[in-house]
Amino acid sequence: MIYIITEIKVKCMRVLLTLLILVSTTNLAFADGHGFDNKDIFAPWNEPLQKDDIFAPWNDPLQKDDIFAPWNDPIAGQNETNQYMRDNDVDDSNYYWD
Repeated sequence: MIYIITEIKVKCMRVLLTLLILVSTTNLAFADGHGFDNKDIFAPWNEPLQKDDIFAPWNDPLQKDDIFAPWNDPIAGQNETNQYMRDNDVDDSNYYWD
């Protein structure tokens, strides 16, 4: 009887350990490290004064991980960025690529 209970505990621990490992490794795949795929130094999201702006669209929780956003596109340029801002009703001209 004790052997069966011990065996059940070991199986439960293995399952919990496996789930813990899976959860901890999958969180690394998200863009929570605040890095942008577009590394262009002239892009507004790479400017030191705007990079951490809490009102900027690239820091918006709903837009930060948008796969169509120019900061998540390594080859997006000025035209694509400005068009994305217009399409998403960004009014502040500081967030447009000049």
